[in-house]
Amino acid sequence: MLSISPKGEAFIKSFEQCRLVAYADSGGVPTIGWGHTAKVGGPAVRVGQRITQEQADTLFNLDVARFERDVNKVVAMGVALAQHQFDALVSFHYNTGKLLSPKCSIVRLLKKGKHSMVPAVMLQYVNVNGKPLVGLKRRRLGEVGLWNMPDDGYDAPEPEYAGTGAIVDDVTGKGIFKSKIGNSAIGGAVLTGTDAANQWITDAGNTLTNFEATISSATLGNSSLGEILASAGGLVATTLSDPKALSLTVVALLCIAIWWWRYEHMEESLI
Repeated sequence: MLSISPKGEAFIKSFEQCRLVAYADSGGVPTIGWGHTAKVGGPAVRVGQRITQEQADTLFNLDVARFERDVNKVVAMGVALAQHQFDALVSFHYNTGKLLSPKCSIVRLLKKGKHSMVPAVMLQYVNVNGKPLVGLKRRRLGEVGLWNMPDDGYDAPEPEYAGTGAIVDDVTGKGIFKSKIGNSAIGGAVLTGTDAANQWITDAGNTLTNFEATISSATLGNSSLGEILASAGGLVATTLSDPKALSLTVVALLCIAIWWWRYEHMEESLI
């Protein structure tokens, strides 16, 4: 029989913040310790109930042992699993409780030797009450990364998981072309450019006519240098004087600023 590795335990704890006072989780289920609920067996949990850190760790060990036994049932079916794959399945089952469900196709895929198709199934389990949760998406991505890790690289040194509920991942923000806010910025910029161009063609044409008239007049000795410069300045000012174009420019720049802030701080790719 296989057992979860210390790295696998640390991985689970990195997503299960230890809470010594029971609370209702995102699905409304009373939860305490390292994500313990009465659904997996053991003592009942009531919101507001208190336990010690030692009791939380004991519950964690008991819960992990239960899920290890379920994953080992799959191994007993003749399924070969590397340590990192075993750990990924224990984490998945610890969080969802769905590994042995008839509706879950993971076991059927493994029995057919289709290990490479398991991650796609894992990534389907991200909803609570029909709504996807960012935290579950990140956890599934972490488990998929664990599952796909090279067999000979699992024991290589790497930074330890926080073990305090911190989410460890390498998720980056959406590029501007995939972000709704980024697309708004692009749309605003296009509208700005189109509107400004149309306005410029109309107004600049008139101003240019006046400018040419001033030059012609100067040629005949009827305009001073100051008048010529003033007319040229009017040509430049025309492109900056349209309130609508300026408003659209401000909106586009604001959208770009918001997108950039979200890109740097909010990791939109999972939103």
